Amino acid sequence: MPAAPVAASPADRFRGLPVAAFEVFQIAGFDARMAALRREATPRLAALGQELLPALSRRWGMPAHAHVAHHLRRRVNPPEDTWVAWSTSARGYKAEVHFEVGLSRTSAFVRLAALPEAGPVKLALLNQLTPERLTTLTAGTQLVRFTPDHHGLEQVPVGELTADWGHWVRQASRAQHGWALVVDVPRAAVVRRRGAWALDVLAAMDQLSPVWALSRPRGQDGLAP
Repeated sequence: MPAAPVAASPADRFRGLPVAAFEVFQIAGFDARMAALRREATPRLAALGQELLPALSRRWGMPAHAHVAHHLRRRVNPPEDTWVAWSTSARGYKAEVHFEVGLSRTSAFVRLAALPEAGPVKLALLNQLTPERLTTLTAGTQLVRFTPDHHGLEQVPVGELTADWGHWVRQASRAQHGWALVVDVPRAAVVRRRGAWALDVLAAMDQLSPVWALSRPRGQDGLAP
């Protein structure tokens, strides 16, 4: 089920992610964690989603849409992370290569994700990449990691992919896997930046955008000046 589109008023400005938003993932029990997540994390991510829409629409040259994760399919195991996603579709984000920003217990992240729901687009983008091309396309100030299973713990810096690129491609190509490029930030740094962290998010997304542009249909590659 796609995450519900975000709705927020202009008063719901993004003011950052406090320690309490990260600490929800230390709470045991499904109901207790979900209640804390919806109170401490979801509204803040919704506000971030709305705040970045104008900038992303300008960059992409087309309307951007924000979708906050509500974890509606979960019934027993509470989530280990949560996020807001942006896509060019108002209906959802999973069917296209998209950006996600979220948090877990120890860090926040910016992800460029290609999920199984993206179908052939997931593999088409992967097949355009090599370690050398990824290194060139994602060059910048932030360390970018590749993960072959989207939410998995297995991550490797882009600069170290050359040693076993075939292994990573096989893992990421599995039908049940979504792969992603990830920029992680320790929670202390995010908390310290407060609302200014939104600028860091945009900078990380700009660093990942050349790869995102490869996934777009011809003439819809975004990256407007």
